[in-house]
Amino acid sequence: MKDFIAVFDSGIGGLTVYNTLKEKFPKENIVYLADSKNCPYGIKTIEEINHLSVNNINYLKNLGAKIIVIACNTATSSVKKEIIESKGQIVGVIEPTANLAYNTSKSKRIGLFATDLTVKTNAYNDYLQDAYVCSEGCSDFVLPIENGDLHSDNMKKLIKNHIDKLNDVDTLILGCTHFPYIKDEINKFIPNVILIESGEATYQVVYKYLLNNNKLSNNENRKLIFMTTGNLENVKQQLIRFNQDFDDIKVAEID
Repeated sequence: MKDFIAVFDSGIGGLTVYNTLKEKFPKENIVYLADSKNCPYGIKTIEEINHLSVNNINYLKNLGAKIIVIACNTATSSVKKEIIESKGQIVGVIEPTANLAYNTSKSKRIGLFATDLTVKTNAYNDYLQDAYVCSEGCSDFVLPIENGDLHSDNMKKLIKNHIDKLNDVDTLILGCTHFPYIKDEINKFIPNVILIESGEATYQVVYKYLLNNNKLSNNENRKLIFMTTGNLENVKQQLIRFNQDFDDIKVAEID
């Protein structure tokens, strides 16, 4: 399959972005790549993440991707140079999400929940220089979410621990694509704070690139493919848990 939209993440978190693209692009073939073998990314070094991300990008290019969406904030923060050099063919979620948050916030006091590494790289602050940003490293959310632990007392305790450290913000960026899965629980603690996700903001960038480069497709029977570097049976159970349906689910052999 050639000329498809590719989406990749360290695991199933990027499906929150994929779902928006699937809905907005009903005639586009889409391939989702989960680097489940190496999940989570947020506790690795920037060098490790760059190596993994470049391998994933090259793998998807070789398969025939016409645009690659890095639906992972941590991975995006590690490949800034590659994104710039791609001239729009590689889209990271950080810049469009940060811009949406900035334009949404009235007070310009913005919270950020992201992985520890994304916070450490100050990737969001680069696009929010005129705002006050209160950042919280929340890598402890990722594995429970991967395991479907979304509403337990343990998850609520983790959320409250990070919420208590926010300092009078009116907007909160969910700066990891896993985190929208627990947005309802987060919202219970801060009902008056606007939560910003990556899906819609990223779609706008993808659409503009495909339109301007005459790459929009018109497939009447588009294909949705899921690929994983991890255990196939475990991934199938995850997809059932998160109500995801694909035309094919297969293993990706990436060095």
